[in-house]
Amino acid sequence: MLRTVSAEEFDTLIAAIDAKKAKRAAKMPTEHDALLQMFEARQRLEEMGWKDAIYCPKDGSEFSAIESGSTGVHLCTYSGEWPTGSWWVHDGDSWPARPILWRPRQLDDPQVNHGLAMDYDCRHSGSNVGIEPPKVGSNDGVRPVSEACRTCGLLLAPWLRLYCTKCVQQHLKG
Repeated sequence: MLRTVSAEEFDTLIAAIDAKKAKRAAKMPTEHDALLQMFEARQRLEEMGWKDAIYCPKDGSEFSAIESGSTGVHLCTYSGEWPTGSWWVHDGDSWPARPILWRPRQLDDPQVNHGLAMDYDCRHSGSNVGIEPPKVGSNDGVRPVSEACRTCGLLLAPWLRLYCTKCVQQHLKG
């Protein structure tokens, strides 16, 4: 959504952008400094369990991915035969991707890109009682995403209720 900003608001935004640029320049004054920072970040992520994207699952299963230039943890799949297939990120739609790192989905990962959890149950059923998958042939542009059990955090398929059998809750709709 676009909105008009006042000259004062515009100046404030530009000042904030310039301040961020100056902070980055002070932190990484040379290309070498920036490359070292990038190397350190990748090393730290690998220490936290991330692996090179070429080692991701190639069976169509979902995993988490990081792309260079993005601050998000993305829901991703690999489609096709290695090495001629392609990566896809999913955020209500599917987009071609070039991840640099992957790991299995974690319970605390964002459910879709941009660090935002899609409120699938509100979009489709209007309540938190249960989630129904879209009807076959529906074309509303929303791709179901996994939800976590509201009690234990177990990752559930999108058409399941928000509680799992481990928590002794009915979880299949119907």
